[in-house]
Amino acid sequence: MIFETEHGPTGFDGPEGGDEVNIVEKGKNYGWPVVHHTQTAAGMEAPLLEYTPACAPASGMFYRGAAFPEFRGNFFFGCLKGVRMIRVVLDARHVVSQENLLEGKYGRIRDVAERPDGYLYFSTSNKDDRGSPAADDDRIIRLVPVK
Repeated sequence: MIFETEHGPTGFDGPEGGDEVNIVEKGKNYGWPVVHHTQTAAGMEAPLLEYTPACAPASGMFYRGAAFPEFRGNFFFGCLKGVRMIRVVLDARHVVSQENLLEGKYGRIRDVAERPDGYLYFSTSNKDDRGSPAADDDRIIRLVPVK
């Protein structure tokens, strides 16, 4: 399965918000521009998750490492506008829960990745005239489990 994050309308092409996480499958129609946000239509796929107000998802990855065993198999993505990382717990194709991580702590989170050491890393994106940069931005940060 392929999971993807996408930005919804930006105001000139529809009401703001409607950012999505989708499971992408060959031959499926995901609706844009006919439907967006939580709208549905025959023959079009609804998103797995929808965010209004917009969170501006910027990345996505499944965690497979050993440093955070409780996160194994969870989907993570950074948010530029929502200034957080979102952890999504799935059971096959269904969302069990989601959790906001690091909300407001580092600003705009651009990318989330797992390194071979099993740790989660993320990058900030605050020096692009859209964030509030700290003196040491932009940076790559490693998450370390609390013992």
